Amino acid sequence: MDIFSPFDLNSFHTQPKMNTNNSEPAINFEDPDSMYDRYIAPDLDIFEQFTSDEWKRDLKAMTQIQLDLKKKPKKIHSHQLLKEISIQISLYEALIFRDMIKNTPQKSWLLSKKKTSNQFQFQSTNKTMVIGIENNQITVQKNKKRIGSLAMDMELSLLEKIHGRLFDQPFILDPIWLKSQKKVDAVTIQIDQLKTEIVHRRSHKDTLWTGGGATSRMTISKNESRSINNQLLLNVKKIHWNAWTLTSIQWLTPWYRLPVHGRYQLSQQHPLRG
Repeated sequence: MDIFSPFDLNSFHTQPKMNTNNSEPAINFEDPDSMYDRYIAPDLDIFEQFTSDEWKRDLKAMTQIQLDLKKKPKKIHSHQLLKEISIQISLYEALIFRDMIKNTPQKSWLLSKKKTSNQFQFQSTNKTMVIGIENNQITVQKNKKRIGSLAMDMELSLLEKIHGRLFDQPFILDPIWLKSQKKVDAVTIQIDQLKTEIVHRRSHKDTLWTGGGATSRMTISKNESRSINNQLLLNVKKIHWNAWTLTSIQWLTPWYRLPVHGRYQLSQQHPLRG
């Protein structure tokens, strides 16, 4: 299994071959207990928010999602590109940012794939959003009412921008690719009138939000991704902003530009110093 940070992806090796040594049993990728023992249990310091039973339920759900997606005939995109996508701020994290801006944050969210093709449910205690993805268009419904439509601008297999309007306000997620178009240098975000640019370099863990007559600092203290296999990747982020810490755990596959399953937890914190 690979583990890599957003700052030096090229330093990591490709997915290791399955160990054929008889002293270490082969992993059954359809068995959540086996997957948990190999990929989660050795590093519970990273995944401390959830119990082993919750992890096993997620692993079981991801196995089914992956099996369903494998039936799709279209060509999937490279694993290296998926790694770059995984370290970016996702649509779902940005939706939580918007709640934080509006001072109405829900402390727990669950992302799951609906049985309906190309639809995902993003649910908290009293809010349910349904995100539909069709070709290069994203529709967002909240409590069964449409609240926005977003376009995905593509250049070949690269996602150039997600943009449109949510709650009748501008919304932009804009990855900035290096000239090689194999690595993301930064991501520009606009939510309503607030803007920031997150730079994916080791020396840039902090980012400054501007707009609305005020500024605020956000810190990303953890942004790590793990290759479970060539068609499944797990990203973990810890993001500190004002009085909150957001822990996000998102699963990605090559079939979609957005996560297909995830858990999101907000906890209150003292503002970071320095």
